[in-house]
Amino acid sequence: MPVITISRGSYSHGKRVAESVAATLGYECVSREAILESSYRFITPGMELFRTAHNHHAAVDSHAYAKEKYRAYVQKVLLDSFLKDNVVYHGFEGHFFVQKISHVLKVRVIADMDDRMSEEMSRKGITASQARKSLEKDDAAHHRWSHYIYGCDSADPALYDIVIPIHAMGVDDAAEIICRAVQRPCFQPTSTSRNAMRMLWLAACIQVSLMEEIPFVKVDVEGKDIVVTIKGNWTDGKEMMNRIGQMMGDEKGTVGIKVRLLSR
Repeated sequence: MPVITISRGSYSHGKRVAESVAATLGYECVSREAILESSYRFITPGMELFRTAHNHHAAVDSHAYAKEKYRAYVQKVLLDSFLKDNVVYHGFEGHFFVQKISHVLKVRVIADMDDRMSEEMSRKGITASQARKSLEKDDAAHHRWSHYIYGCDSADPALYDIVIPIHAMGVDDAAEIICRAVQRPCFQPTSTSRNAMRMLWLAACIQVSLMEEIPFVKVDVEGKDIVVTIKGNWTDGKEMMNRIGQMMGDEKGTVGIKVRLLSR
């Protein structure tokens, strides 16, 4: 079955839409917060600086390795979830990792600023002016964060299959549109799309396994191969190939592995 990612312009609106879709389709509903909490068990205490989105951009500016580690572990935990199918994820990050996976329906829910302000005023007990300033500050910080971590703006409509203005139709109508869309043949899993997801997951597993020992490692999927690029003092590509083969276990031999050793 397909996977659905919902990038939310407002936490409560996106959450309600995701929960409605999950209930209708019988899918598991997974939040960004749950993914981050799962990731924190692998990330060093210093990575607590990533606990709130509006702090991310400031933190990573002085921690390039922390940025790579954050991205790698979040990707791995997300793909663990996506491999199960029948999942609705709501948050900021799911769509970044699966742009080329056809059985993932990528949705952005846009909330009206007035609605968001009312929600913020009620939640924090602040004035309309304070709420607007707070939201504008958070939005600007989030845009900087997504550019730095992922190299693109999460508000870019080109990243999504559907963009829904929630104020124009409400939660139930938005959920109905998503439920109808995900039934379309173009979003149904194929052997090719499933294999592409599995390849991404394998690359993510290798990345997190290696990066504690080798900070300057990058693992990518290129065609039918997983390519491991290492910067530093490694000189034995064959030894690294053997180590990666051991990591893959039963998956060894099912995909091609290439190792690139680069001097810094």
